[in-house]
Formats: sequence, structure tokens, C-alpha cells
Amino acid sequence: MNQSQGKATDLTWLASSFNKLTAGFRAAASEWFGPNEPLSPVIDNKTAEESGAKGRQYDYPVGFNLRFQPRKDEPSRVSFEELRALADGYDLLRGVIETCKDEVEQLEWCIRPKDKAKDPADDPRCKGITEFLQFPDRDHTWKQWLRALAEDLFVLDAPAIYARRTKGGELYSLDIVDGATIKRIVDATGRTPLPPDPAYQQVLKGVPAANFSRDELIYHMRNYRSNRFYGYGPVEQVIMTVNIALRRQVHQLQYYTEGNIPEAMIGVPKEWNPDQIRQFQDYWDSLHEGNTANRRHAKFVPGEIGKNTVFTKDAVLKDEYDEWLARIICYFFSQSPTPFIKQMNRATAGSSAEQAKEQGKKAVSTWLADLMTNRILRSCFNAPDLEFVYAIEEDVDPMVQAEIDKIYLQEYVISPDEVREKKGLEGPAPDKPLPPMVGQPIGGDDGPVAQDDLGESGANANTETTAKPAGKEDTGKEAAGGVAKSAAADILRVKKKSIAPIERDRSSIVKIGDDFKDVLSDFFDMAAEDMATQISAEIQAGHTIDQILENLDFSTWSALVEPGTAAMKSAFLDGLNAAFAQIGIEPTADMTGLVNQAAVEYAERRGADYVGMWNVGTKADPTWAVNPRDQADGTPWAITDSTRDMVRGSVTSAMDEGWSNDRLAAELKESAAFNEYRANMVARTETAFADSYGNLAAYKASGVVTGKEWLCGSEHDDDDECDENEAAGVIGLEEDFPDGSDCPPAHPHCVCAMVPVVMDSEE
Repeated sequence: MNQSQGKATDLTWLASSFNKLTAGFRAAASEWFGPNEPLSPVIDNKTAEESGAKGRQYDYPVGFNLRFQPRKDEPSRVSFEELRALADGYDLLRGVIETCKDEVEQLEWCIRPKDKAKDPADDPRCKGITEFLQFPDRDHTWKQWLRALAEDLFVLDAPAIYARRTKGGELYSLDIVDGATIKRIVDATGRTPLPPDPAYQQVLKGVPAANFSRDELIYHMRNYRSNRFYGYGPVEQVIMTVNIALRRQVHQLQYYTEGNIPEAMIGVPKEWNPDQIRQFQDYWDSLHEGNTANRRHAKFVPGEIGKNTVFTKDAVLKDEYDEWLARIICYFFSQSPTPFIKQMNRATAGSSAEQAKEQGKKAVSTWLADLMTNRILRSCFNAPDLEFVYAIEEDVDPMVQAEIDKIYLQEYVISPDEVREKKGLEGPAPDKPLPPMVGQPIGGDDGPVAQDDLGESGANANTETTAKPAGKEDTGKEAAGGVAKSAAADILRVKKKSIAPIERDRSSIVKIGDDFKDVLSDFFDMAAEDMATQISAEIQAGHTIDQILENLDFSTWSALVEPGTAAMKSAFLDGLNAAFAQIGIEPTADMTGLVNQAAVEYAERRGADYVGMWNVGTKADPTWAVNPRDQADGTPWAITDSTRDMVRGSVTSAMDEGWSNDRLAAELKESAAFNEYRANMVARTETAFADSYGNLAAYKASGVVTGKEWLCGSEHDDDDECDENEAAGVIGLEEDFPDGSDCPPAHPHCVCAMVPVVMDSEE
């Protein structure tokens, strides 16, 4: 303090400045090319806290609250109106949005206490809130209300709910407000102001019409970001893709509404004057306009007309880029693009669709549960101890759930009464003795053994002996050991379906199939051009359709033998290894040599058979490979045979309409005989056969597998030969299933599996 002349002067600022100055000198003296001292803030720390500058959420524009149009200050400059227009203007996007809304509205939910020990039935609030939410806005049902809320969620990411109250302060209704009319307000820190200050403004007719506090309006974005004040919904995330798709859609529409290019331009004799050309044009149109039957008749025309024809028809209007756009849009909405793309492997497509569907439902249900629990139940109903819960079934397939329940019962995880309760069945399980084997009779050479012959514990004599867990009641399994030492000691005991089936779409097999498919696709492109040249020459020679098809030369298709053989050998060996691991067998050296030789023989034979090049392969009698598609005379099925039938329609059209060689080649490439779908089908089917025959070879070589059983996949929904094969139950390894095949698949895209029946470990 300076007290000269009777005045006190505060000099602490001078000491502070001197300390900073000396600290800077010290840093400069001790650091070589150091970072130096940071610049001091333009305002002091206390002022920064009071003004909201310290900890501000983001650098919002000055006067942000004075700009009352929603989203006008967003960097993207995309308005709510534009987002709605994009969502309504592109039919594929609208269909995906509606599908998402369909999935959300079907989910089952309940209100329950957060404390799991409490029973919801004991809390009357749970029932009261549940009844209130049946008509949240006193007008629309829960599903209608939820669809409107989901619309603003997916399109705008601006779902807004007005909690309307009575004059007494009680909650009257939960009204959905158009999120596009809500302007957010910020405080000095860039955050939503706390009650009772206004937090939102509703803009009507272009002017602010009403203020809402956070207690009055629930604005629950799904994709909140620290540097933006509005949400970022999936429509905005794919805005560029949708813009491209809209323009492609307009182009496709104009193909049918605009343009002046005819189907073809036909030359006429150069001596004809305009009047003669017009007369012949009128005559020709009178023959064909509106008369589709007359178009199919032969016509005699001057020679120059047939020689001077130029086809001007555009290329196909849909290509792979349209599928790519559909994939992008479906991905951002967690939906499967399967309905909008070319067909693929049914099992792969089904599993991908289910995976995307589950991901989408879980994401949206999590958001909605958070909204209902932490905003509506807590704030509107003053019930912070309650929660809104969705019940999402991870696997709704009844057969799969039955298998899960069966495993849980066998491992003492649940009791029969718990399974009955889950199924909605009342009362205890019926007192019924277990059969000697679940669905399978047992016995040696003398046939099945009657249950009475096994004594009182005969029902459990054939089951696998399992140690009884501590605390569990006696289930009769302990008696199995005693029975096994008695008259039932010689009974062959098996375990049915206790071994999980091999996954047919495992990554190793999918990789083999994909590589094989790529080879087939490339070959099909070249083969289509070669076949078009052959067919055009045959047409010029005046041959009939049957003659043309019979004369087709498939000798170049021998190029498919080598890659097919390699793919099938790899799949066969992969199936061998998978089967050995499945049954828990470590193959011996002799066993490995045997099955490796089997893989070579199978691949060499089938690699030639599938393209009809029997003279290339060994054509030995099948050891364990009987293709159910083989002909009645034993001739193996081949893709060359079916190709003749599949191109018949293209040959007919080429003859009737006078296609050029280039057009015929283009049509063949798009046909079912040469397109990518067929390449994928052939590759998947052949690798599936090889994989399954590899399994069967391992079972035969193992010495512990006594039988096999057909198991339809969870995605199997056709009433075909697969159902008959499954109904046949367990058969011998050397036996054929009812359709004539000895292992799956029974047809292309078959998702069935083969389950080995294994000897008991005691045997």
C-alpha cells in the first residue's frame, strides 16, 4: 500500500504484473523454441463465468434468439420444409420410413418399477399410466400417436410433445407438436434455459406465436451434437443420396413422358418422295396400331426396308447404381435392402434382413424408452421410480425357441413350469413319464426296446448320464447307471440333436462361394457374346429353334472345370474339418488320408459333371455323392443342359423381331441364363453340396456316427421335399432320404442342415 500524501493506493496489480513478466523471462531463458506463455483471455475469469462465456456449449451467432426461423443458422442451411419434401418426394425413402414406423408400433411395452423386486401389480400408478397412454392426446390411440412422433423423429429429428395441463395443474394430455414450427432458445452458455424462462418458441405464420418452458414442451432429439442446436436425422444424413435418386427418378419418368425418338428408324427406297413415304407410313400404322395380334404376323416389305433398320431403343432404365442408392438409404435406417436389389442367397438375405431389423428396432426402442422414462414419467407423471420398458424378442421363431427351451431344461437352467408360464399355460406340467428317447426308439439288432423291459427307471436309461447339480431334486438320472448294468447294458445309446448343426453360411464357405461366383460371372459375360454369335449364324442359316438349341457348342465351357474343381475341393475339405470339430473327433493319419482322397475324387468328378464335361473328369460311380437333380438315367445334372432351355425365349424373340447380334448378346447377359443371380445360385449350390458331402465323409470315417437326420432351417417356409426328408427322422449313413439325396441341400437356396446321431461316450 502506498500511503504518501495521506492516500492509500493498491499496488498489488503491479506485483502481479511483475511476477508474470519475470515468469515469462524465466520461461524464455529456460526453453529453446518452447511453446511460450499463452495469450491472456480478453475478459477475466469472473466476467467469463457471469457472462456465460466460460463453458459455452458452442460459438453460437450473436443475437441467436432474435432469429426466430428454425434451423436458419444451421451450417447445412437445410430447412425443415426441405427435409419433409425430400422424405415425401422419393417413394423408396418414404417406403423405408413407413416400414420403420411399422416396426416401432408393433413393439410390446409396459410400465413397471425400476426396482425389479417390486411387482407392477402392487403399484396402482403402473396401471393408471398404462391406461392414460392408450390415448396419450385424448384423441389418437397409442399406435397413431407413436407414428406421428416417429415421423418427426426420422425426418426432422425434432420430436416435440406439449404436456397440456388442467387449470389445477394435473396432466391432461400429451399433444404432439410439429417439430418444424419449434425454434430453440439458448441462454448465455449456449444451452436450453431452465424453467420458468422460455426454452422454445413456436413460430406460426412466420412470426413467434408462443413460448414454452422446458416443463411445458418436451423436445427430445435422438442425434444431439455439441456443435449444433438442432438434431441430425437419417433423412438429412442421406440428403445427397436422396437428391441423386430424385433426379434419376425424374429421368426415368421422362422416358415415358418426354422425347421424340421412335422405337426404330427404317430406310426406304431412295426414289420415294415424301408423299410416298407418308402413304406407306399411314398404311403400316393402320396394320399395327392397337392390334397386338397382328404385330406377330409375318409381313412382306420391300427389300430396302429390311436392309436399312436402325433400332434406337434406350438401354435398361435400372442398373446397379439404383441398387447402390437403395443400399445406402436402407443402411441409414437400419433396414434390409433385400426388396430393392437382385435376389441373393436366401439364408444370407434372411439373416442380413433379420440383423438389420433387430438393430433398427433396438435403436429406436432405446430412444423411446429413454424419452418415456426420463422425460415423461419423471416430469409429467412425477414418477421417477417407474420405467417404460420394451419387450423385444431376440428370436421369435417358434422352432428355434423350442430348441432353446429344450437345452435349458436339459441343463437345469429352467423348470418345465417356467416354460409353461412363458407360454401362457396355467398349472404345473403334467405328470407324464419321458419316452425311452426323445422322438427316437432305441435298441440293438433285436429292434426297439419296450419301456417296460427297462424297469421303473427305463424312461431315463437311454439318456446321457449327468451329475445332479447341488440343490436339485432327484430326477431319476442316478438310476440310469444301475439300469445300464442290467438287461439294458447292451443297448446302443445315442444322442439325438444334442450336437448343434453346422452353420452353412459360415465365413469360410461364403468366401469360397463368392470367389467361385466371381469366376462364373466373368465367364458368363464372355459366354453370352459367344452364344449370341452362334445363334445369329444359326438364324441366318434358316434353322428352327430346336435345331439352333441342339447345335449350340459348349466346348468353351470346359474352362469352368478347373475353377469348379478347386472350389468344390476346398468346400469339401472345409466341410470335413467342420464335421470333425462338430463331433469332437481328432482325425488320425489314416483317416486324414482317406478323406483327403475322397475330396479329390469328389471334386474331380463333380467339377466336370456340373458343366457337362464328363469326358474330362473320372466319371466314377459316386461314392457318397448322389445329386437329387440327376436325370433318371443317371446322367449328372449340368448347367449346360438347363442353359439350352433358359435361352429358348431369347432365341424366339431374336428370330421374330430381327435382333442384331449386339442386342442379342445384351439380352442374353441380362437373361436368367447368364446374369449374376444365376452365377451366385450355381456357386452357392455347388459349394453347399461339396460342404455337405464333406460332412458326410467325416461322419463315415469317424466310427462314432451311427446315423443322420435332416433338419429344416429356421428360415425354411416352403412345403417341399425338405419337409418329407425331415419327417423321415434318423436314417443310416448309407441310406438316402425320401427325395433320393443322401444329404442337404435338396434344391438351390436350400437352408437345411444334416445332424449326426452320435454314439454315447460310454460306448
